[in-house]
Amino acid sequence: MGRHRGCDGLIVVLAYAPQAAAWQKVIWQADFRQAGVRPPGLNACLPSGFRALGWDSAAGPNIAFTIRSSSTTVKMDAITFERFTGPEGLQTIRGLWNSLLDAQPERRFFDRVEWYESYLDHLESEPRSMVFVVAFREGRPAAIFPLKSGRATVCGLSVGTWELPHHAHFPFADFIAEKTPATVRIVDLLIEYLYADSPRSWHVMRFRNVLDGSVAHYAMTKGLAAPAVLTKSGACDYLPCASGADLSQRTSKNFKGNLRKARNKLGQLADVEFVWARALPDLRARFDEFLAVEASGWKGREGTGSAITLDPRLCAFYRSLVERFGATGSCEINLLRGDGTCLAAQFCLLTPDARHVLKIGYHEQHARMAPGNILMEKLFERCAAEEGTTSVNLVTDADWHVNWNPEAYGTFDALVFNSSVLGHAAHWLLESKRLVSRLIAGSRASAGEHASGAAASVRSA
Repeated sequence: MGRHRGCDGLIVVLAYAPQAAAWQKVIWQADFRQAGVRPPGLNACLPSGFRALGWDSAAGPNIAFTIRSSSTTVKMDAITFERFTGPEGLQTIRGLWNSLLDAQPERRFFDRVEWYESYLDHLESEPRSMVFVVAFREGRPAAIFPLKSGRATVCGLSVGTWELPHHAHFPFADFIAEKTPATVRIVDLLIEYLYADSPRSWHVMRFRNVLDGSVAHYAMTKGLAAPAVLTKSGACDYLPCASGADLSQRTSKNFKGNLRKARNKLGQLADVEFVWARALPDLRARFDEFLAVEASGWKGREGTGSAITLDPRLCAFYRSLVERFGATGSCEINLLRGDGTCLAAQFCLLTPDARHVLKIGYHEQHARMAPGNILMEKLFERCAAEEGTTSVNLVTDADWHVNWNPEAYGTFDALVFNSSVLGHAAHWLLESKRLVSRLIAGSRASAGEHASGAAASVRSA
């Protein structure tokens, strides 16, 4: 919590008024000189209906919790936090969000307000479980934190959480802020604010699949005050395609040969064409074609059943992305056709410097000519010829990416623990588990080295 130095004997305590359901700042005058000793009769001196919830004994006679009298607005140090709930709250801060994002050097598709609008409308089962906490500095937005309340199990312990949203079709999330030490401090204050607001309802902040280089990852690795645990979860592959990039320099001789054979087979079909749809009317016309080919193979009813078209919510989500991102030229559907059939398709979102391939599909009956690979090769060539486009982002780390020899950003899962009993317990249990795992791994490694050394001695003898 925020603190300022005051006059000797002036104590400001954070209190909660049950009948008003609001935080209040209560000032109590007392002759208190001895640091570390709780003033006698503190609760008795508070107005009727209030009880003291916070105490900082180390501050001695100069204690201040600078939380304002409001259920949604709180000021801590020079930062004021305000919370906005659900779709209505997101619409309220839409202008603030866009102005803050426009000031950032990097603008990813999952940072855009349109992405969250589509998510809340179609994927989130409890839209009002999402809150958007805005941190203001001198009246201007300094950071926005999209958070969802929930529960999780940490080492067998059930804990309440605040999380960045996560879904199989919502691959990444992040804070909207600059990557600076000032933002790390704001994250510290955010944790204090959320804990003061609801100390019993949550114990751990959970951020899944955050990208290396993201604001959240920066905060976790640059001296966050709260205890945090960061673990590698995977990767986000990408193909650098700066002007003049040559894809053949990345791929193996064998894969280049396979592409050449696939192109020869494709050349035997009639009416071969590549379609690049970015204008909104073209996107609408091609979307159903994309859905059909995405469901034609192993994702369809006869396979895993994971095709978009089999889930009305997913269909609505991607159609919403078409409308919202397509309105600004930031969505693209790419098709490869031959013999009057759609052979392969891609669903992409665009940022100023990258093409993000969210979904792909190919016609199973034409798999022998690898139409998905041919379309990917053509997309790379097209992006390499575009001024300003520096990468084709593959979004995941799927096994088939290895043929393209991509670069990769690491992705991480992060847990941040508050100062509650359950928060401390969850952190202790997790660190103990990690320590035991390291000791076991070290013991096995030592045993292996010992066995190798013994075998070498036998051979030399």
